[in-house]
Amino acid sequence: PPPSSLLRSLPRFSHSPPRAPLASIIPPTAPMASSVSDPPLLPVVVVLLLLSAAPFLAFSSEPLNAEVMALVAIKQGLVDAHGVLSNWDEDSVDPCSWAMITCSPHNLVIGLGAPSQGLSGTLSGRIANLTNLEQVLLQNNNITGRLPPELGALPRLQTLDLSNNRFSGRAPGTLGRLSKLRYLRLNNNSLSGPFPASLASIPQLSFLDLSYNNLSGPVPFFPTRTFNIVGNPMICGSHVDCAAALAPATGPFPLASTSTPSSRSRSKAGAVGVGVGVGTGLGASSLLLFAVSCLLWSRRRRQRCPSLLGK
Repeated sequence: PPPSSLLRSLPRFSHSPPRAPLASIIPPTAPMASSVSDPPLLPVVVVLLLLSAAPFLAFSSEPLNAEVMALVAIKQGLVDAHGVLSNWDEDSVDPCSWAMITCSPHNLVIGLGAPSQGLSGTLSGRIANLTNLEQVLLQNNNITGRLPPELGALPRLQTLDLSNNRFSGRAPGTLGRLSKLRYLRLNNNSLSGPFPASLASIPQLSFLDLSYNNLSGPVPFFPTRTFNIVGNPMICGSHVDCAAALAPATGPFPLASTSTPSSRSRSKAGAVGVGVGVGTGLGASSLLLFAVSCLLWSRRRRQRCPSLLGK
């Protein structure tokens, strides 16, 4: 064997396998998972867009004025041939600047007045949403269809004039609910059916004109000062069974009258004065004729006239 000194001088070789490079030994580090997951991008963007558009959404979703909506519905039901309602804008929030509209100091619609404007079409029942109305003046137009029963839902209405139109059908009994109504004109239409007896229950009604329609049946007693129902040939007296006779109304209910006791007295006095004047004139004419005849007779006979005439 080789001497030990020789063995010690020889290089030592390890029997372990060769080491691989460090980079090849350590595997690549996997990304560390976050303890809190990141929010998805799309929902965040949507939320930001909604927040930025919130003022515009709030403005556009503001509820429309109920009066504006009611007036627009009325306009849609009517045919405005002359454009008198052209500034009734459904996008408006204040109808007080519109034509034919009257408002209170608190900017509430209290008057709808469009008489003699050539309007036709129908009257929408949405008028009942104008709960502050005090006057409705739509006379002298060509509005057709039925009178909307919703008119009886206007608690503050004092004046209603729908005369000289072409309304047809029955006069709604709901009109009797208008407790503050004072002035009602439905004359010169084509209303038919029984006389609306509910009108007699309106406590403050002082003027009523239903003339020249096609109403029929008995008429209740009305305490109104002015009351006109002429031109309704099927109307009869105030008793319930009068309709069977089909007689014209001559019964004990008040008819329209505009004269007062003082005016009737003045009329009588004027008639008396006219009679006296006519009598005096006839007497003077007769006396003059007698005088002329006497003068002619005296010339012919050369005699004096009677002493009554003098010389």
